[in-house]
Amino acid sequence: MDFKQYPPHLFREIKPFLNREGLEGFQLFCFLKRLLLLPTPNPCLARFAINGHGSAFGPMQSGCSLIREGKDNFPKHTYRPNILTSYCLKKKVAFTLAEVLITLGIIGVVAAMTIPVLIAKYQEKQWTTAYLRVYSLLENAYRMAQNENGTFENWAGVTLSISEGDGGTDRTKSDGMAIYNTMIKPYLKLNNTFFQSSWDYAATCMSGSQLYTLANEYMPHDYGFPIVSLASGECISLGDRSADFWVDLNGKKKPNTLGKDIFMISFDIVTRERLKPGYMDRWWTDVPEYCNRETSSGTGWTTGTSCGFWILRHHNMDYLHLPYEEVKKKWNGGWW
Repeated sequence: MDFKQYPPHLFREIKPFLNREGLEGFQLFCFLKRLLLLPTPNPCLARFAINGHGSAFGPMQSGCSLIREGKDNFPKHTYRPNILTSYCLKKKVAFTLAEVLITLGIIGVVAAMTIPVLIAKYQEKQWTTAYLRVYSLLENAYRMAQNENGTFENWAGVTLSISEGDGGTDRTKSDGMAIYNTMIKPYLKLNNTFFQSSWDYAATCMSGSQLYTLANEYMPHDYGFPIVSLASGECISLGDRSADFWVDLNGKKKPNTLGKDIFMISFDIVTRERLKPGYMDRWWTDVPEYCNRETSSGTGWTTGTSCGFWILRHHNMDYLHLPYEEVKKKWNGGWW
């Protein structure tokens, strides 16, 4: 047995015990094997064993029963506990400065990668919830207005006509004040109304005239129509040129993007008992081409117009992340 691997100070401390017990040769080998446990001795375990707690290490190894014949525990020869434990207490484990800095660096990188994603998901959830809430409020108000006055063409200042091209029904823009008096004021709780000052968007709750399409293209727009602020905080422009309701989900906050925090809702000229997401006419409505964030080619400024259909069907804004081909495949899923 090669004792050179064991520290000399260990043998100096256990030598009196070895002499009293008369351990030598194979007995000494078994004792050290039992005492030290590992190929590289642990001085703390050695002191612990000599201090009278050897039985904590379990049964004797096979072939090592010569130690204290008939006994399974180490003899209780003790040194003063403060001497036996002082060495162990002095060997404290700690991280180096380099290890701490590396760990903090890794945490920082992971945080930089995950926190923006979590924030974006949280923001999308807020927008989705707000859109579903506004759509539901407007739908309910429209149904109650129908019970009293019929569908929108009877009271919203709209003129219907038959298209000479395809024989379909066309319409003119609505009257914002007529919508307010017949549908909004009687059936919705409002924070505020903006009529005379609506040409000055800074004096209203809307985000302003600098809007963007879902493809991040600048989309000039002025309101100049009656604007109301709902009790839940969203703002709606009534009787706009392109939609009966322009909805701003977060007021003056950014990003002011169609399909994110800005949405168009209109009376459905085909199914007149309902409201639909999107443009007031028959086109630019329930098609994925107008909810394509990758490009606005062929769709003009209308990219983002139809995204409300996706939200109503799927209750999320996954179209902001999915490839456009996936959006097309899943477009008609769900219910509207």
